[in-house]
Amino acid sequence: NANTGTLDTLLEKYLGCAIWRFSFNKVNCSTIGKCDGLPVITQYAFKIVNGLHAQNPIYTTEDSLSLLEFLVSALWLLSYDDHNADLMRDASSRDDEPDSVLTLIKTISLPHERKYERLHVDGAKALWTLSTRKDLARLAVDYGLTEALQNYPPDLMVLASGLLLIVMQDVNNKRKICESHGEFFMEQLMVSMVSCDRNELQSYGSMCLARAAMEEEGRHRIASNGCTDALLKLVNATSDPKTQVRVLQALLNLSVSKALQLYICKQGLYNLLETAWTPTCVESRMIVAGILHNLKNNPA
Repeated sequence: NANTGTLDTLLEKYLGCAIWRFSFNKVNCSTIGKCDGLPVITQYAFKIVNGLHAQNPIYTTEDSLSLLEFLVSALWLLSYDDHNADLMRDASSRDDEPDSVLTLIKTISLPHERKYERLHVDGAKALWTLSTRKDLARLAVDYGLTEALQNYPPDLMVLASGLLLIVMQDVNNKRKICESHGEFFMEQLMVSMVSCDRNELQSYGSMCLARAAMEEEGRHRIASNGCTDALLKLVNATSDPKTQVRVLQALLNLSVSKALQLYICKQGLYNLLETAWTPTCVESRMIVAGILHNLKNNPA
């Protein structure tokens, strides 16, 4: 009974599992929303996640945790339906029922303990899907999405940073996040990823910098935050072909700037030459050739 806070958890766990399984079907997703199933799912999830934050023994049992996992996974699947996403948005303006977006933010804000790992992953995936819509992305940021994602451990940082990039595509969100966390919040995050000792983070951070460096403003922001130095240090230090290619793609995009050409030449020419001599793959050698070609054509 979600209203009283008492749970017949064994039965409800199986009902939660059934809802989750039903949600795999596109027609079922739509039907659940049209039959007012979404408020019920959200209400149960909201009660349990609040109980976990409060360490209420009613909600800290294994069955309660399993039920919450099923419900959060169901919310993720249901969020792909546009009508359900509209319902989630509209619920945020009413006080008479829990809000799915807030419930998901509370879910990913749970302590980073092994027993909550699936909730952190599926909750973030649900918010990723919802945040492709501008109105829901803004709502998520207002509810504290950025702060919750900053606490994600290295194992989940690719997921967390990817979600941050999604919500920051909105100008209002980007402004709000930069005001509270610093103008170069994302660039500094990418530098920390490129500079860490985890290959998957190095690779993802380099890819993000390569994309940002495709535009002049992005190149300026990268150059102002030590990103170029981090890339130059990693280029011949990594033994992973995928990572090296992404690092070189970022440096290739940076090397179209005449000002950065001089900096790259002074700070990283020998690193690039070493990479050209002993690349991890053929593609790396080809990209290095493009970078050196850009440097060679600098009039200075």
